[in-house]
Formats: sequence, structure tokens, C-alpha cells
Amino acid sequence: MMFNKILAIDDSEVVLTFHRFTLSHLIDSELITANNGAEGFKVLKENPDVDLILLDINMPLLDGVTFLRILRKEP
Repeated sequence: MMFNKILAIDDSEVVLTFHRFTLSHLIDSELITANNGAEGFKVLKENPDVDLILLDINMPLLDGVTFLRILRKEP
């Protein structure tokens, strides 16, 4: 399966850097990032063609579980 655009949502810059490094070496995909769930929704609205979301569960402002609950309610 090919993922053209991946959204990584994590409050740790170390984890986001790991995703950038790993994904750039393993697959040819565009990686976009957000630092929390609230920012993730803003990024997702600007990039509705995201194929995969890598999501941290424990984040400030809007945690991953709440993000998923809201996302499942969206059309």
C-alpha cells in the first residue's frame, strides 16, 4: 500500500524528527506534522488528502483519544 501524504501528530519534537528521518529513508511520501490534536485538525483541514495519520495518545490541548473521537464524527 502506498501512502502519498502522512500526517504525524505528536508533541515530542524528537518523535517527529524520528518520523521525518525514518519515512524519508523508507518510503517516498510527503510528511506533514502537527504538535497536538488541535493543530492536527487545522493541518488536516488544509490537507484533506492525507492517507495515514500517526497519532500520539498523550498530548496537551487535545489528546489522541479525543482527536479520534472527534475525527470519527466528521464526515
